[in-house]
Amino acid sequence: MLSGNVGALAEFWSDRLMVNSTANLIAGKQTLLDVVRSGRLRFCRYERTITRLSCVGELTVVTGNEVTELVGIELEIFCSYLNVWQTENQHWKLIARHVGLIENRVKVKDS
Repeated sequence: MLSGNVGALAEFWSDRLMVNSTANLIAGKQTLLDVVRSGRLRFCRYERTITRLSCVGELTVVTGNEVTELVGIELEIFCSYLNVWQTENQHWKLIARHVGLIENRVKVKDS
């Protein structure tokens, strides 16, 4: 996500991907790739902490917390997330993601 590599994201994301984001947007793979490609979603910080991972057959659910900062916006965004991965043609693909906003903090500049 930090590099905005649309090709890599297209490989990791299932064609059936559905994401519910903090921007109150429910979107699929092509819409999200278009947003990244256009530069409207560019991160200068993206930190993820996994709190739980559960695997059942060809399905894996990962939950945790993320801290992100968007390029050009002096704001730290603290979120919880739930990612659902499934194997497709022997490759793991993200099929669903929910992001819940915990807190936005104005970034404090060093003096």
